[in-house]
Amino acid sequence: MCNFVFGALLFKSNVWELHDASKGVLNLVINFRETSIYYPCQSSYDCTYYSSQFAPGIYKVEVWGANGGSSYTNTDFRHNNGQGGYSQGVLILEYPSTVFVFIGGQGESSKIDSSTLPHGGYNGGGDSTWDDRDTGDQGSGGGGATDLRINSTDLESRVIVAGGAGGNGFDTGWGETLPPAFGGGLEAAPPRGRETVGIPASQTYGYLKGLGQNGIYRSGGTSGGGGGGYFGGLTIEGTYGGQGGGGSGYIGGVTSYNGIIAQTIPGNETFPPKSNNEGNVFAKITLIEKLPKATKFLGKFKRKRCFYLFCLKHI
Repeated sequence: MCNFVFGALLFKSNVWELHDASKGVLNLVINFRETSIYYPCQSSYDCTYYSSQFAPGIYKVEVWGANGGSSYTNTDFRHNNGQGGYSQGVLILEYPSTVFVFIGGQGESSKIDSSTLPHGGYNGGGDSTWDDRDTGDQGSGGGGATDLRINSTDLESRVIVAGGAGGNGFDTGWGETLPPAFGGGLEAAPPRGRETVGIPASQTYGYLKGLGQNGIYRSGGTSGGGGGGYFGGLTIEGTYGGQGGGGSGYIGGVTSYNGIIAQTIPGNETFPPKSNNEGNVFAKITLIEKLPKATKFLGKFKRKRCFYLFCLKHI
């Protein structure tokens, strides 16, 4: 005979910490079952990640990718209209697990005097590059991705990713403005020049897993960095420096459950609004249901798996 154990478990807030507390401060909003995890650092590129121990349970996870930086074209400021993407899904943890949360930083904008290197945002945004032969023609950094990793900080441990947007390049605002270099989705925006279009980051292709390509110097201007993502975005030379492509999203480690659809949405489509935190973004984790721990039944019962409930049978 099979006995189902549901367990009336009380919710207890997770204890969060930063891997390198010298780089930032905890930036969380906890509302009973819902935890919003915000970008913790002053620097948009030199940051650190969160970690916490999670009990077995069913969790809704939402992540937003960061925007790329703005730029100058012939000393004219060009705002970056490309948005990072959004991903959601349900994470089912059958055992106690360590959850690592990486929040993407916004790509740095260029300076009119081209005196500094525009960095890509934390968690994979590609840098632009130096333009020491001209002023007011420099590209910007790509936005960083936001992702969750389980039991390891390795890239292969990612279960959900929202891609960051690509950074502007000289070509973005030269003549007719180029389409926004949005991030996220199964396929992000491709890198673009004035008369050229590159290959978009996808589920199988990009610059590198987790990392956008750095910008390129081209005939007096520079290109923007690619966005971070499951695969990071590439950049393109273009005519005088193209804009970087966005990084792709990923939902391979989460599932749909009880009306919550696992999906990754590119930044040019509609999705729940992100934090208005100076271009940086956040992640949200909501407890749907806690699951009982199987270990306390060892020695007396034999466990049989019944989806996310534990079916117990006497030995």
